[in-house]
Amino acid sequence: MKKTSHPLPCWLQLLITCTVLVFAGCQKTGDPQTAAGGQQKAAGFPDPFLVGFFAGDDTVETFDDSNPLVQHLKATLGVDVQIKTSQSYTSVIEAMRAKRIHAMQVGSFSYCFAVVEAGAEALAASVQAEAFDPDLQPFYFSVIFTRKGNGIETLEDVRGHSFSFVDPASTSGNLMPRTLLIKSGIDPQKDIRSRFAGSHPASVLAVANGTMDVGVTYETALQRHIHDSTEGRQSLYPDGKIHLLRSGESLRQRFELRPGR
Repeated sequence: MKKTSHPLPCWLQLLITCTVLVFAGCQKTGDPQTAAGGQQKAAGFPDPFLVGFFAGDDTVETFDDSNPLVQHLKATLGVDVQIKTSQSYTSVIEAMRAKRIHAMQVGSFSYCFAVVEAGAEALAASVQAEAFDPDLQPFYFSVIFTRKGNGIETLEDVRGHSFSFVDPASTSGNLMPRTLLIKSGIDPQKDIRSRFAGSHPASVLAVANGTMDVGVTYETALQRHIHDSTEGRQSLYPDGKIHLLRSGESLRQRFELRPGR
């Protein structure tokens, strides 16, 4: 991710999203076969097995992050596994509908679309962590964030401001924050000046560089920006455990610790 010299975006509010659903694939039929080298091939899986990902602004990072999953699938299925990237969640779903990929990793809102449009079936849920931790749960946070010093302190304060969503099919970058706004009496069509950034890193950077007043993303994307930025090596959550419930007071304390203008 590009580094920035601008003050870092800070927490405004967190909300829990649905479970992250990883990928949907083919029906397993037929008898097991033997791959080259004597490895047992899982029945009914195509070779190569194509898995789709939403790459956002960084295809290289997507390939790097997905490598452990690729290696696990290769060892489990006994077939070649290849990654196919797309520039939006919608295009990943369309690739499955058109049978250009056999599986995909997407968020829960995109998965709901994929069930209807592409006959997808959830097989697993992911937890983002540097190493296996049995204490982490398969959920994540959608975050509404802003820069310190701009007068936005509460959700009500976003009225009249520019607001960066991520993608129409994004759970943390559209569905959950949009729902929260509506439930709070804020009309996304009338009360804010919104646009879709196209990816999670783009939404973070739009707020960090002052292009947009408020943004939404998933927690890890904001945490990565803070970790990679030139100012703040202090992590929002030093223990790295982002899938843990936190109180409003703890969030406010973290907000106050962030650097401002």
